[in-house]
Amino acid sequence: MKKDDNIRAADPSGTLLGKQKAYFGPDFGFAETPFYDGEKLETGMVVTGPAIVPLTDTTIVVPPEFTLTKKPYGYFVMDVPV
Repeated sequence: MKKDDNIRAADPSGTLLGKQKAYFGPDFGFAETPFYDGEKLETGMVVTGPAIVPLTDTTIVVPPEFTLTKKPYGYFVMDVPV
């Protein structure tokens, strides 16, 4: 078992900045998309796409059907559907 496997997914709704339509290509078109404050996401929080996560130095776009998880030490991992 990896060190962070026991971290439970937390609800990121407290970091919601707002919603706006964003375009995700011809398969998904325009979708009502939540924007989450990436600086306030805590370890273990999982964001389900579609979503946009602005940070101080970059912006992460989470496509529909993908998930983004905040890991220990502040990095993010995006899971791709297969």
